[in-house]
Amino acid sequence: VFLRVEELEPMPERLIVRTTWRGGANMTPTFFASRDRREWWRVAPLRVHIGPERTDWAAEFDARELAGLYLASAPVFGDEERAALLAWAAAQPHTTVREIGRSVEGRPLHCVRIGARADGAAPHGVAIICGQHSPLEIMTAHVIEPMIRRLLERPELLGACSFWFVPTVNVDCAHYGGNGLNAERRNLNRHWFTDTQPETACIIAMLQDVLASGQRIDLGIDMHAGGIFRNHVLMHMGVTDEVPIGDEAAAEEERWRDLLAGHAGLRRADGWALAQQKLRASDWLHQVASATGFCLELSSCSFFDPRAGRTREFSQEAFEVLAEGIVAACAERFLG
Repeated sequence: VFLRVEELEPMPERLIVRTTWRGGANMTPTFFASRDRREWWRVAPLRVHIGPERTDWAAEFDARELAGLYLASAPVFGDEERAALLAWAAAQPHTTVREIGRSVEGRPLHCVRIGARADGAAPHGVAIICGQHSPLEIMTAHVIEPMIRRLLERPELLGACSFWFVPTVNVDCAHYGGNGLNAERRNLNRHWFTDTQPETACIIAMLQDVLASGQRIDLGIDMHAGGIFRNHVLMHMGVTDEVPIGDEAAAEEERWRDLLAGHAGLRRADGWALAQQKLRASDWLHQVASATGFCLELSSCSFFDPRAGRTREFSQEAFEVLAEGIVAACAERFLG
């Protein structure tokens, strides 16, 4: 859901948002409002109507309270927000922004890199990929700016590690507000090994250039969002007959799980294993780049705040907490 509620005269009393449950991924029925698409706050429907088959439901709001506001299922990160992030990042020290390719419909994909050393010179590397699905899942890119701000406060970490961020993979779908597929009706997170699409192909080429320069990638996080989960879900690498995981890789994964739980609130109790196959970004990050590859599902319902030691209702602050935690985890792993 993403719409703007117009101010009308007279103003209707009710706004009813109807949706259909298609039996697929458990996307969230949360709602947020904003005046300017920068600050979002949680809003609850007056009531929710669920049909007899439990596949159709309608959320009813007081339209007068939402007049002139945006209403969305999560804090939106669309074309406008991406342009602002790229412009801001390009002005920061140790940070570069470059176009790495084009989508099916010709829209540019960008990568943001931050690091104090030239490509290939840092001992460590981290890659974070956002927005393979859209429009709700693209909210994950809201983590990038607070991460960069915290990294700029840690010059020693920027000397030891380079970071690469892809803000939005599925730029066509983000532009139109589609159903999560790209313009060729492909699920981009199923085409990292075969039938690669223009969007995934340019990211793969960028990461391969990073590896060819001599730069290693220690940690890779593929960020998704929108599930009606209790807290964020960190999916670690599960073993399959097709793709076994060696003892050294398994031990490194366990170290990262401990660090991300302690610093970022990505608890083991809230996560589960995602079987390694030859499909997804997290598969590619581990099998090709030799990184510890995680799939992270951000919940827009709640998050575990490691500072407070408790679960809290999701708000924009969750992005700040997560950014701070990931940076702190990297600092402990790479700096000791």
